[in-house]
Amino acid sequence: LRTTVELIGQVKANLAPILDQRGILNNLHRQSGAPLAPGTIVEIYGSDLAGGQAQPGLEGGRLPDTFNNVSVLVGSTRAPLYFLSSGQINAQLPFELKPDEQYPVVVRSGGAFSVAERISMAPVRPGLAAFDDGRVIAQDEGFQLITDANPARRGRFIILYLVGMGATSPSVATGAQSPATTLATVTEAPQVTIDGKTARTVFAGLTPLSVGLYQINVEVPQDAAAGLRPLVVTQGD
Repeated sequence: LRTTVELIGQVKANLAPILDQRGILNNLHRQSGAPLAPGTIVEIYGSDLAGGQAQPGLEGGRLPDTFNNVSVLVGSTRAPLYFLSSGQINAQLPFELKPDEQYPVVVRSGGAFSVAERISMAPVRPGLAAFDDGRVIAQDEGFQLITDANPARRGRFIILYLVGMGATSPSVATGAQSPATTLATVTEAPQVTIDGKTARTVFAGLTPLSVGLYQINVEVPQDAAAGLRPLVVTQGD
């Protein structure tokens, strides 16, 4: 006996996520192949990484480490997810990763896995938030954006925002919101200069109620010149 069955539908190729070589970058200091610090927000580039664009929200004060059947495995730990698309995933590297080690990164999308891409770790690797033209994204004491119309003022404080500043005391769980009561201060203090002059830092640590975002509260030197001046943040080496 023979029979014929007609199936109506589409046949798609088996797609597996592909990671770009050296395509895992500090999202505020993009240097291909450079070491990354534990807790850093990273951009992961490739193709077929997710089925569509999505931005996971907080769940019980934490970012999810699996969303829309997509997850990122760093070593043996899943990374919390900020953003998903076919060509890019934004995730937080786990604080549990050890400096001076290498770890494989694998993306699972649907039921398929990418080939691993390895990353090197460092204790700190700060990236400073800035506009495309290089001007620092900073706020004044009233949380107003520093602009030409609202410039930083000598002797007053400004707030800088960063990623990749490493371990804090107290420590904060990977993917969790930073505490608003007991501030999480970085264990390796940064140095800030404005116009080549040392600026006094009063706080450097995780921004309260954020996930993976750091801030530095710094006083503009009294002898800094007016106009656009260079600002440098140094941490460790």
